[in-house]
Amino acid sequence: MVTKELEIICKELGATPLTPEDEELFREHTKKYRSSDNLDFKDSWAYILQASRNLPYKIQIGDELVILGAKSEGSTIVIPNYFVSNVNNLKRITKGIAKSGLQAILKNVDPENTANLRELGFEDYKEGEKWDKTCRYDDQSFPQRVIEIESLMHLKGKDYSELKRELNRFRESYEDIIIRRYDSTKDFKKVKELIRIREQEISGFADAHKPFFSVNLSGSFLQWIFEIEGKIKGFTLCDEISPKCIAYNALVHDSNIPHLSSFIAFEIARQSQAQGYIYFNFQGSETERLDQWKRKFNPQVSINKIHLIYR
Repeated sequence: MVTKELEIICKELGATPLTPEDEELFREHTKKYRSSDNLDFKDSWAYILQASRNLPYKIQIGDELVILGAKSEGSTIVIPNYFVSNVNNLKRITKGIAKSGLQAILKNVDPENTANLRELGFEDYKEGEKWDKTCRYDDQSFPQRVIEIESLMHLKGKDYSELKRELNRFRESYEDIIIRRYDSTKDFKKVKELIRIREQEISGFADAHKPFFSVNLSGSFLQWIFEIEGKIKGFTLCDEISPKCIAYNALVHDSNIPHLSSFIAFEIARQSQAQGYIYFNFQGSETERLDQWKRKFNPQVSINKIHLIYR
């Protein structure tokens, strides 16, 4: 649980609360600091909403922006994303956190950038250290898997054989399928019930999805409902990374329906292509099992990330 102490520390660092209105600020920074070909999942606003949900703060230094969050137990301040031209500013922030007796975790670091950051005092995880007991680098323990949508739509070749079988079996089992845009006025309660059920299966599931329903989302998000035989059985949300790439941020579904998750992912990729996107980022994974499911979609690009610590 995040404590008042962490909020005080953030304010002492010059941080201010991160608000829904900061989405525009965040997207301005992605345009300034990232290329138009950007495929990196961390540069979606939906990811920021999730990653900072326990301690949503930001630090602005001129044209630079650093996002802050916290681990759920409230003992570690986390930087899920940053846009800085002067890395000394990053060191100043993390050093200030360390002076307060806390660790600062820098998430989603490109492996090629670790040498410069180590010179500033950042360290790798020590032997045996992990994000938590289930995974080393949180949702980046396994690489981000990025799909080239056009190739996926054709489903040609042995690389797609398992996925193709699953999709065929699903379509043979269910004929009355409706895919439509999410309407909060009539769908909210039913989607929340799906989330409640998933929380019983996966601890923390509800907390991870709460940010998507606690604020009004902009038009940059694509939200879809999947109805089967007249009942809502799936919800999904995607957010733009760049003009070429969209992030797959949320999947809520009835896990008792075989192959529904694969069907939803395939169809939302199709919908994303209709919106003009070329790439579909499945994000990274916490576990081998989840990564194995994503690899069925034959990703053309894999993006590795690690975390560093300032103690």
